[in-house]
Amino acid sequence: MHTKKVIGLFLLIAGIIIIFYAGYQRSRIGHARAENNQTTSMFQGNAAGGVYHGVVEGEISQYDRPVMMLMISGVVVAIIGGALVFFNRRKRHK
Repeated sequence: MHTKKVIGLFLLIAGIIIIFYAGYQRSRIGHARAENNQTTSMFQGNAAGGVYHGVVEGEISQYDRPVMMLMISGVVVAIIGGALVFFNRRKRHK
């Protein structure tokens, strides 16, 4: 196997792992939001409940952009790896 194909295969596998990890983190963020909404629903109409919801939602929201960037970078790495593996052509001598 040629060096470019090995590197491409490594990048493809790494990209897929990054995509799955980002999906897992996105799922955790969704569960945290659901738990926050469930907890603050008990305090509807109460000023303290609204403040708590806002603070916790702000803490959860700070992870949205890094997880999205992780997902995008995983896709880019997987595409580059796939291109190296599948479109690596050798020059044929006649």
